Amino acid sequence: ALDEGMSSSVFWDSSIQEIMDYLASRKRIRERRRKEQTMDIFLLAGLIAELDPLTDKTGKQLTMPWDCYPELFAAEREQYKKAQEEAELEAYKEKRLRFVQEFNARRHN
Repeated sequence: ALDEGMSSSVFWDSSIQEIMDYLASRKRIRERRRKEQTMDIFLLAGLIAELDPLTDKTGKQLTMPWDCYPELFAAEREQYKKAQEEAELEAYKEKRLRFVQEFNARRHN
């Protein structure tokens, strides 16, 4: 608790549960800061890669934060997967709709 910034007087005047809550809070703060810093680094790296004329961008996907820090970005990875799946489903629906419209147009001619 002292290493986390809790003064010794507050430590001795607190219950075990209060100390545990304080430590859990500090852990969440550290994790949130680490995520923010990591996301900033990945954003910067992505921008540099997009702007670099020497980088071959054909068919390459940028490394995502959860590729390097899977336990830290587990929730974000799931959100990304869901968004990708929804985008693919919408693209499939659109493609299928165009096919049906073309098929019907040819059939009626």
